[in-house]
Amino acid sequence: MKVDSAEAYSTPAALLSRLALRTAHDLNNLIAIVSGHVYLLRQGGGADRESLDAIQSAVGQLERLSRSLSLVGAADGPRTVADVNAVARSVAGEAGAPAVELDLAEGLPAVPGSADALRSALRALVANAAAAGQAPQEVRIVTRRDGDAVLLSVEDRGSGIAPDAAPRVFDPFFSTRGGRGVGIGLFVAAAVASAHGTSCRIEPRDGGGTAVSMRLEAEPEP
Repeated sequence: MKVDSAEAYSTPAALLSRLALRTAHDLNNLIAIVSGHVYLLRQGGGADRESLDAIQSAVGQLERLSRSLSLVGAADGPRTVADVNAVARSVAGEAGAPAVELDLAEGLPAVPGSADALRSALRALVANAAAAGQAPQEVRIVTRRDGDAVLLSVEDRGSGIAPDAAPRVFDPFFSTRGGRGVGIGLFVAAAVASAHGTSCRIEPRDGGGTAVSMRLEAEPEP
């Protein structure tokens, strides 16, 4: 099933508005949990252990939310020009990163934008791809020349996207993996793509799995 982040967020402002609304919703829920259990503790209602566990869980979720927002902040870095292949090699070589196969076209032009932001997007997509199935998945970063642009893709051999999840995959904090996922990876990639004047496109691979790609306009030749 094909999904394009431009269909969910027609402008960068729409993307940030959705993030703000969802963050406020999650923060309010967590604040209510903490406040409610602090009240019970003050009342001495005999639920001390249960209340402390609930507060600790809420604090953990707040920490994950904070880390996720820091990833979104990295979506807009200083603009120069970026070597997409160098970005791909950097992400693939990071300590602790999932095993990644590289399929990089040679002689690609640079793209206007932020190498740091593209690295953030690629890290998020690689992590998503590695977790796409029940067992560790094949993950591949692909670059190609596409007319006057550079195509940057992350491919996996996972189970693909369920039709009922497709409309929400770019929503912040939406995850199909339950408590095992934060649900920020595709949103970060969509934010980076939007900041670079493009979008993220998800489509099935022949033989199973998914490819997530960004089409980045090339730097004009002098």
